[in-house]
Amino acid sequence: MRVIFLILLSLKLNSESVIEFKNTEKLETIGKSIYFLEDPESKLTIADLQKFELQEKFQLYDSEVFTAQATNSKYWFKINVKNETTEDLWLEIGSLNAWYVDFYTEDKNGNYFLNKKTGTLRENQNHIDDVLLTWLPLNLSNENNSKTFYISILEGPPFEAPFFIGTKKELYKKKTLNDFFVAGFVGCMAIMFLYNGFLFLSTREKSFTFYLGYLFSSIFIVPFANNFPLIEFVLPKFISRIWIHENFVIWFSFINISIGGFTIQYFDLKSKMPKMTKSIYFWLILLCLIYPLLVIFKIPTVFINNTFPLLIIFFYLNCIFCAFYIAKENYNKAKYYLLGWLLSLICTIIYLLATNGLLPYNLFTRNITYLGFILEVWFFSLALGDRINILRDEKEKALSVAIEKSIENEKLITEQNQLLENQVQIRTKELNTALKEIKIDLNFARRIQSKILPLNLKQIDNISIFSEYKPMEEVGGDYFDIFKSESEHIRIFIADATGHGVQAALITMLIKSEYEILKDSFESPSLVLETLNKVFCNKYSSLNSIFSCFIVDIDLFKNEIIYSSAGHPSQLLISNTEILELKRTGTLIGVMSQTKFRNVSKPFQEKNKLLLFTDGLFEEFNSEKEEFGDEKVKSIVDESRTKTIDQIIEELLIHLNSFLDGNSIQDDITIIGLELK
Repeated sequence: MRVIFLILLSLKLNSESVIEFKNTEKLETIGKSIYFLEDPESKLTIADLQKFELQEKFQLYDSEVFTAQATNSKYWFKINVKNETTEDLWLEIGSLNAWYVDFYTEDKNGNYFLNKKTGTLRENQNHIDDVLLTWLPLNLSNENNSKTFYISILEGPPFEAPFFIGTKKELYKKKTLNDFFVAGFVGCMAIMFLYNGFLFLSTREKSFTFYLGYLFSSIFIVPFANNFPLIEFVLPKFISRIWIHENFVIWFSFINISIGGFTIQYFDLKSKMPKMTKSIYFWLILLCLIYPLLVIFKIPTVFINNTFPLLIIFFYLNCIFCAFYIAKENYNKAKYYLLGWLLSLICTIIYLLATNGLLPYNLFTRNITYLGFILEVWFFSLALGDRINILRDEKEKALSVAIEKSIENEKLITEQNQLLENQVQIRTKELNTALKEIKIDLNFARRIQSKILPLNLKQIDNISIFSEYKPMEEVGGDYFDIFKSESEHIRIFIADATGHGVQAALITMLIKSEYEILKDSFESPSLVLETLNKVFCNKYSSLNSIFSCFIVDIDLFKNEIIYSSAGHPSQLLISNTEILELKRTGTLIGVMSQTKFRNVSKPFQEKNKLLLFTDGLFEEFNSEKEEFGDEKVKSIVDESRTKTIDQIIEELLIHLNSFLDGNSIQDDITIIGLELK
């Protein structure tokens, strides 16, 4: 019987597929050449596998990549390899989910023994050098005879494992390319994180908060899903590798919370789609609370690992449905969001088709999910910047229309001049008369504008006040106000409307009319700016009435100032020893209605001075196209900081006039100086 068994086993082995490795210049995927056997109770030994009835149960796999659902079973793999090259042959198991791996080889007597114990969760991983995946030595060089190897794998989550054979040199090439993909992805995510971080600091929009969380968590979660556990290198050492892999459901919650919060905030779902908001909350509670609790309370991991990915797919589809619904309502902001999701979904589908044998499995299809995430976050960034782009496009369109109209008018005048040469003198007289009337009107407007500015105000209490106002044309786009509030604070307000001339002057009239209503209604400067911003976004958005402004309260009882700045250049607080910059605390007025502004307080002692100005002071150019610049302003102020405030302003104007050397100013200039006696 023993002889018969050996004969049958020999016939069985001889009939099996043998991998004949001949080319040392490439790696081969051997999914269709491996035999596998599921061990549901994880009790089989290598000796058991040598029995003929178990050999009969080994099945030849039918796809390039071995895949399996999460299970408590152990999988046995058998490969028959013949090395026909002059280099040693190695096997790579391409998955971090191969938690426990046992490798069996044959000794000289034909008996199988445990050659190596390795795997992701083994305390002693027994990996080669800096390799994260499992590499196993196969046939040596010039071993022309066929050898059979057995591998047992106890997996964790759903298992997707390509088996590669090749030389160590080629395996390292593959590892280098995979590392390149990871480094490229992490670099792109880091750049996007920093870029959107700056946007968040300038806008304070809640959408950016969740989007930054999405970018940050993607840096760790996406490489982990692609067999690069970057998170292991940044978490504290007391958090073990085993905890990271067995509890991935817990820390995956961060990316789900970020996506859900971003979707709700970006589309304003609470007001537009309350029911859809509740559905997103439902998925977040399920994925980020209930499932982590199941893990903590040791619910069987097979159930968790098999259902968790499915629930994530439903959650993402829920977010995509929101974008479809809102896009159908002609809400332009949905298009970039929707494109990002669809491209990510297409890349994921390509990856799944490749791992299931329906598309070629190669370096590109295996790592295409990186591309999907990069495209997704790029489109999400475009979505967040869409409102600013729309405002810019509207301005450019208005400018283009104005230029076209100007060209049309010029052509019309030329044609009329050619047809009406006999009436040139009459028309010239009429035009001169009209110009005189326009100048009269503009001079009248200039006098009106100068009357609304407190140019003659020289002192309030023990605060000396000096001001200079130089419009580029007859009227300008700068406005300021100084008054003593009911709370005994001296409140100063300065604003700079976009552009100059008549249009900007009209905007200053709107600013004055709205500010007069608000200026003594709020004790907090930031609340004044927030209310003013909402008014302009709601009432005057069609006028593109965007402007910067700065408001400061001087409290003579506490000897301090409290200010808030809406996109205005840094103003200067001057003492005999130093100059402090009062930097902006929020974005421009009229861009986003929900923008928040901060208050900042600074001490204001005897002999301290405040220098407030618009950007026309430093955005002036001489005949050499050189800018006067804010650094020049600070330098002049620093050199004369011990002088009185009117002397400092005089020094600034002297230097500016010398810099311009007879050239006219190119922007409105407003300077306000205040000094505590």
